[in-house]
Amino acid sequence: MVKFHALFTGLFRDGETDTNIPAKEKIRLLKEEGVQAHWYTWKGCVTKEASLLDINIVEIEEPKDKPHSKSIIGRQRQILNVKAGLEGIPEEDIVLKTRWDMDFNQKTIENIKSKNFFEPIKNGEINNKIWTGFYSVQELFSPADQMYAGYQKDLNKLIQYEYIIKGVSSDNY
Repeated sequence: MVKFHALFTGLFRDGETDTNIPAKEKIRLLKEEGVQAHWYTWKGCVTKEASLLDINIVEIEEPKDKPHSKSIIGRQRQILNVKAGLEGIPEEDIVLKTRWDMDFNQKTIENIKSKNFFEPIKNGEINNKIWTGFYSVQELFSPADQMYAGYQKDLNKLIQYEYIIKGVSSDNY
């Protein structure tokens, strides 16, 4: 049976200007719908407020020798959070990858749980359609700035894909 997961990445943000609903409300909506929530973040970034939420929090080592620039290459280091999060979720399950400061509501959750929302693809790089809230050809499936959902195996394949941006591999953190 397919299970549903919400995978939060990035820093914890819960201010009124950061999102449409507080983190506590997001978790409540997810739990009501049977969606398991996970937060993958760098060691030492868990706030007291976030630690009180009823979610699976996993801290991973931050790459210390990598640039912290706002360039595409610097931002791609965030893919480590997504890779780590997807490793802990079975291939046949559905994942909503998001950040704390991304807006979502009940309809978002209903959509990802809809039976035909991730229809099969014939002769594609992935097996099923995915959903994304934003699309930029320069930053395909940027783990730092996008919300997307799909089967774990499809999302995992997309974030592992060898994207070349301005002649440089996006895996070249």
